[in-house]
Amino acid sequence: MRRSSEGAIHVQNVNSYHRRLRDWVARFHGVASRYLPNYLGWRRALDGRRVTSAERLLRLAIKPIHSER
Repeated sequence: MRRSSEGAIHVQNVNSYHRRLRDWVARFHGVASRYLPNYLGWRRALDGRRVTSAERLLRLAIKPIHSER
């Protein structure tokens, strides 16, 4: 999401992110709230273009994203 110079987040950006997240999560047929932080971290890695290769994806997948349990 982009922030304007004043630090505000535009509602169009929020709506766009929510739609992309909702569409992406739908393929898993729901997500348990217990694992939601992990899915959000995974989506953030994909959305932020930090995954540039299969090796990078594997490294992110085996690294714990959210360690609180």
